[in-house]
Amino acid sequence: MDRFEHILKSGNIDNFTEIFSIFYPSLYTFSRKYISDPDDAKDIIQNVFINIWEKREELTIHTSLKSYLFKMVSNACLNEIKRRNVRNNIESNLKIELLGEENRRIEQENYPSELLDNEKLTKLKQAIEKLPDSCKEIFKMSRFLEMKNREIAEELNISVRTVETQIYRALKTLRSNLTGF
Repeated sequence: MDRFEHILKSGNIDNFTEIFSIFYPSLYTFSRKYISDPDDAKDIIQNVFINIWEKREELTIHTSLKSYLFKMVSNACLNEIKRRNVRNNIESNLKIELLGEENRRIEQENYPSELLDNEKLTKLKQAIEKLPDSCKEIFKMSRFLEMKNREIAEELNISVRTVETQIYRALKTLRSNLTGF
């Protein structure tokens, strides 16, 4: 256990603040190689440190704390990039999957497409938010974070079959709620 890990496990907030101060500048510079927005880069680093603080007692670091922090920031940045890419494609993917043929029929009519797109997206978001909590969470992980069913099952400590059932129910409910729109 290196000295920083020992300080971390002691639970002393002042010492933890000192660790934050020591590593923050280099982690920030590192994160900016991935994330162009300075505020987002800061948020990522802060979230990494919050996570470490919350899990400090059960934390086992097999390398130095510095290496561990850089790996966590790297993973967090890559996850953020993935979320952004997914977010940029959500509208078109969900429209195709959930609205399908109905969407094409409506677009063929003389409605302004931008107005329809915003209205559809709003209805879709509302319909997703009305899903039961576990169903909504699994659906968002699958469609927005593009996680595989196995990954969702492991993350939530449930069976893959439960994940599949919840996604099926979410799609069925959303299709039903959005029919005719």
